Amino acid sequence: MWTVDGDENRLAQAAVGDPESYEALGGFSSAQGGEQWRYEQSVEGGEFRGLRWECGGDEGSWVGSGLARIGRIWMQPGAESDVARTFVVPAKGKLSIFGSIHKDPSAENGQPAWARILHNDQQVWPESGWAEVPPFYSKGLSHEVETITGSAQDMVRFVVRHSERNIPDPVIWNPRIVMDRED
Repeated sequence: MWTVDGDENRLAQAAVGDPESYEALGGFSSAQGGEQWRYEQSVEGGEFRGLRWECGGDEGSWVGSGLARIGRIWMQPGAESDVARTFVVPAKGKLSIFGSIHKDPSAENGQPAWARILHNDQQVWPESGWAEVPPFYSKGLSHEVETITGSAQDMVRFVVRHSERNIPDPVIWNPRIVMDRED
């Protein structure tokens, strides 16, 4: 069975009982919560709050304070704003998280970026602190988190730390979540 995404690409549709797969690239939307994804920022360590949609460029993007932005496959923190692409768990189940992070080729400025993954308020990758994303696109950083038990409306946040510099400094991050629902 096939379904078609927003770009007219044919995608295999899972049968009942098969694991579900969610990917940032295929789930990107101009609506908060569309395809289970939200787009947020945390200014100076405060609570995560939704970004606002801005039409423009080829695809539009989610915009926050200063230069904080999230696009289809890229994320750019602000000087004081962490940004988060947030997956909202649709039902109780086991989650596995995979992906890699690279500096965007436009941001090869010799400075690393910093990333982490949170399940609600608990950090699940790296074990503590922030993972250093190498400063060059050719040297990405992979992550694999198996297995997290999630409940409906839990949040899995893919966070890029603020840069402390008021310059464009995006990363490419297309995380994928595989979910086995529990009854």
